[in-house]
Amino acid sequence: MSPPISPRFIRRSLLPLLILIFVAAPLASSLKISPTDAPPLTDVPVYSLATLNADGSSDMNILTYCTPVSIRPVRLFALGLYGETLTAENFLRGQGRGGGVLQLLTPRQADVVRTLGGASGRDVDKQKACEDLGHKWVTLGECTDGGGGRNGEDPMVLSGCAHYIRLRQIGESVDGGSHHAVVCAADGMYVGNELEAEEGGGAPVNYLSTGTLRSMGIISELGRVIP
Repeated sequence: MSPPISPRFIRRSLLPLLILIFVAAPLASSLKISPTDAPPLTDVPVYSLATLNADGSSDMNILTYCTPVSIRPVRLFALGLYGETLTAENFLRGQGRGGGVLQLLTPRQADVVRTLGGASGRDVDKQKACEDLGHKWVTLGECTDGGGGRNGEDPMVLSGCAHYIRLRQIGESVDGGSHHAVVCAADGMYVGNELEAEEGGGAPVNYLSTGTLRSMGIISELGRVIP
């Protein structure tokens, strides 16, 4: 037979719980949950998406709506492509001309964001504008080990990026209003030669983020390029 539990033991056990209840109850009643139209302001990687135009030339934009969604059997990424942009048109084009190359930018490439994200390739020669800033457009094979062999099928890419991911659309896109949502398979992932030479293949990646761009005054809290 178990020994009886003494009143002293009960008091000592319940005292911390009672203190917690009396302290937490007023705090809980003062907490308010308010609706908001603004999502949380997070710090996410900044990519450029390179695509092929209908005439075989290349275009690039800035993309921050990107997340990996699966690893096996194929690596999948979900992208949000903004509106009726040239990039969205190129990426969603069928008959083997869709897809593109996702490029993870580095902090030293922050100065191309206004060019690639603040203007349309229909109106501006983005390649010349980038090269005027010292950022060349090259083939994937020129800036990576193993990324070549598909000349004419891949767009030109920005030299000096941290990583390059060749993407292919899977299934139909979803019209989300301001953006098209697409799921893509990674047909190849490559580390930029410049990054490998400077940091080594296993080093943490020093990538450009939206928080950095906000602190530099390049984008607003809404994610829009500041002229």
